[in-house]
Amino acid sequence: MMELKKTVITFDALHTQRETCNIIASKKGIYVAPVKDNQSGLREEILEKFKKYEQTPKKKITTLDTEKRNFRFISLPSNYDDCGFTGMKTFVEMVSHTRKKAITMYFISNTKDTELIAEAIERRWEIENNFHKEKDIYLNEDDIHFTNKTSINNIVILNNLALALAKIYGSISTNEMRVAKKEFKAFPVECISKVQLIMKDTEIIKQIKSNLRRKKR
Repeated sequence: MMELKKTVITFDALHTQRETCNIIASKKGIYVAPVKDNQSGLREEILEKFKKYEQTPKKKITTLDTEKRNFRFISLPSNYDDCGFTGMKTFVEMVSHTRKKAITMYFISNTKDTELIAEAIERRWEIENNFHKEKDIYLNEDDIHFTNKTSINNIVILNNLALALAKIYGSISTNEMRVAKKEFKAFPVECISKVQLIMKDTEIIKQIKSNLRRKKR
């Protein structure tokens, strides 16, 4: 149902299913899908392809290194049997050095833009583990099922503002931040009234406009 044109979608390996990737591709979206050990057929195919390319001088493996990760990419030929994953164009090997022991993961994608793929992999948990986690706990953002991009942007702006106000209230409250956020959720009008005592309406409006400009860019 969602509008996915020019949108990059990434997820955990649980969702690396043919139907999911086919839907994304059919809506002109880009999928960057991880492949785990239990997807043995696809994983073996990727491993064999990298081994074959390593042993064949004419076969090219593209590399890209970031501060914490090393990437290798194989661009698949246009007539490649895509194993039922619509538009599959690239196999990816990613070696992460974020832990004491290096971790190797494999991905598939329907784009050949290696920089875009690397960025999607680098940032795949950024939203979930950082800002979104708070918004889901306190604002139930995962229960929102809008499909229109404008509607999504609007609710995100409102949720960002609500969370910002909650944090301001938490900073002036005598209670711990955890308790203050629960108070804000239960009694928003009373808590916002206390925030307004130290924050001018013009500053709140300025923050909203700034958020809107960032969304447009």
